Amino acid sequence: MSHFTHQKEFEGRYFGCLKGALTCLAIFSATESSSEAAAKKPPPVSCEVQRSVANPIRPVVVLPVGTQVFQLPNGRPANFQADLQSMLTTAVTNLTNFAPTEYDPLIPPRPCDSHLELKATVSSFQLDAVQLGFSIGFNPQGTIPLVTGVTGKTQLNVGNISMDFAVLSCSQGVCTSIAAASANHVAVGGSISLEVDFGMISLGPQLLLNTPLGDIMRKIISLGVTSLGVSNHLNEIPWQATVREYIPATQLLIFDAGNQSQIGVNQVFEIYAPSQGFHVDACQVFQVLAYAHTTAVNAVSSVAQVDKIVGSRSGFSSSSGDPIQPGDLVMIHVGAIP
Repeated sequence: MSHFTHQKEFEGRYFGCLKGALTCLAIFSATESSSEAAAKKPPPVSCEVQRSVANPIRPVVVLPVGTQVFQLPNGRPANFQADLQSMLTTAVTNLTNFAPTEYDPLIPPRPCDSHLELKATVSSFQLDAVQLGFSIGFNPQGTIPLVTGVTGKTQLNVGNISMDFAVLSCSQGVCTSIAAASANHVAVGGSISLEVDFGMISLGPQLLLNTPLGDIMRKIISLGVTSLGVSNHLNEIPWQATVREYIPATQLLIFDAGNQSQIGVNQVFEIYAPSQGFHVDACQVFQVLAYAHTTAVNAVSSVAQVDKIVGSRSGFSSSSGDPIQPGDLVMIHVGAIP
């Protein structure tokens, strides 16, 4: 699309907003001048547009689920890590603000690269055979002492199944926890009793597939991951896009994230200029230039109106006198515009 076409489209949106504001003012004035208004003053008509904080989709590396292998009473090992991993990936995929991605730890990252990791750990998995007086599984203290020789049907109660979850921001080999949550079997349905035939259970995954335990674990994982997705600390998770075009005449810019990234209209962003120098052993420095809010959102791009210019490009990369240029960074703004 040409520069002229962009500018005409932007001017159309600008004057459309101006027309809407004038219409709102006219309605208010007409209401004020009516005879009814003389008797009773109507409530004020607000034309203020509400701004909101963006909550875009962030790529996240789903780490292997932390769990322990323990022995069943029939002597078979119980290892269902792969099943829990599948449940975790499915739960993260169902979130609206995280997208599972792959990260190869064998490829050395560049010094300033960063990424998100989602971690899930089974802290307790204890089943109690109350009538027979033994338990199986593990807890924070370690594996529960094994009782062997049980090969038939056994009535078990869920003693405690708990998991911990966290989202970590990692850069230069250091990871910092941003959001955390926990969930247990009580939160997803309380204590239950189940019958397990240890003569039929030969592999750990069968303990999940052939009993209600699979459904319990799936619900615990879903609850924990959902709690991460609504954490108040999500604003601390890094996200950025890039300015692709800036129109000085209208102070409108286009950046490369849209509704596929869960960007919406009237969300507020900060615009940053990258530093001139970038070296392999040093990270870039950024300076805030402006605040802007989105006025139109498409599939993979958004249009934003600059609300306030707060910085200059002095000492930063610049090829023209424009305060904002292609290549500048777009980041989420939280709170009022200073």
